[in-house]
Amino acid sequence: MQRRSTGISHARCGYIAFVRLLRLAANQEDAAEKHSVTPGAIRPARELLGDLLMQMHQPKEALFAYRQVLTVAPERRNALKGEAEATRMAGMPNKLLGIRRVRPANGA
Repeated sequence: MQRRSTGISHARCGYIAFVRLLRLAANQEDAAEKHSVTPGAIRPARELLGDLLMQMHQPKEALFAYRQVLTVAPERRNALKGEAEATRMAGMPNKLLGIRRVRPANGA
C-alpha cells in the first residue's frame, strides 16, 4: 500500500509542476504584444489551464482561468462552455443566470 500511495503522490507532484508551467505560459502569452493582423491563439494557454484544472477537480480555479480568457475573447465557445461547467461543478447554480449563452455551431 505504501508503494501505491507514493506513486499517487508522485503523480500529483507532476500535475502540480505542470499547472505551474502552464500558468507561466499563460502569463507569458498574456504579456506578449500581438500585431493587429496576427490571429489570436488557436487554444489560449489560459483556456488549456482551465481544462487541466477541471480535470484536477478544481472548478473554482478553472472558472477564474476561463473568465480571464473571456475578457480577451468574449465569444470564445470553449471558454464559454468551460465557464458554464466550472460554475456548475463549483456549486454556484444561481450565478449561471449571468453566464452568456453558447450558440450552437450551426448558427441555430
